[in-house]
Amino acid sequence: MVVDGVNGRLLTAADEAAFATTVEEMLRLPSERREYFRREAWAAAESLAMPVCAARVLELYAGLLGRGHRGATHDPSLWAAALRRLDEEWMLVTGKGAALFRLS
Repeated sequence: MVVDGVNGRLLTAADEAAFATTVEEMLRLPSERREYFRREAWAAAESLAMPVCAARVLELYAGLLGRGHRGATHDPSLWAAALRRLDEEWMLVTGKGAALFRLS
C-alpha cells in the first residue's frame, strides 16, 4: 500500500500534468530522500509478497482452528462467500505486486 510522502506519492486524479509535476518533484529530491522513498517502497512491496501473505493466511487459519467448535451451525454459504472474497483479494494483491515488479 502506498502511503503518500512515506513510500511514494498519491495523486488525487488521473491528471497527466499533475503526474509529470510529481515525477519532476521526486527527481529533484536530494539523493538521501529518494533513497528513503526507495527503501520504504521496497519494504511495503515485500510486506505484500506472496509468501508473506500466504504465511499470514495460514497463521490466521491455524488460530481459527485452535479455537475449536463453539456450537455454531456450519453454514456453507458463509464459507463460499469467504472463499470468493479471498480469491478477489488475492487477485488484487497479485496484480498490484506484478505491477510493482514491472516498474523496477
